Amino acid sequence: MYTVTIMVTEHTTSPAQQLREKLAQIQKAADLSDYKFADKLGVDRIVWYTTRTGKRPIGLTLLKAIVRVFPELHADVLSFLFGEDHDNSDTIT
Repeated sequence: MYTVTIMVTEHTTSPAQQLREKLAQIQKAADLSDYKFADKLGVDRIVWYTTRTGKRPIGLTLLKAIVRVFPELHADVLSFLFGEDHDNSDTIT
């Protein structure tokens, strides 16, 4: 007789990663390049690209732009700012 143990692990992403993913989904759905999406947000393309790819933390300038351009993401921004799972590598700069 064999005993089988199945370990189930829940894959959770940080609020910062969730916010990045939602923005990337919006960008893809609108079929916008990084340049055009950054322009829509009113930020430099490099700021958006490096934030989208996780090379740069989500900064205050981008958060302001997200709230202004995508009001439907207010709850996601608040989750990022006050979420219990806030990743210390994503500090506001």
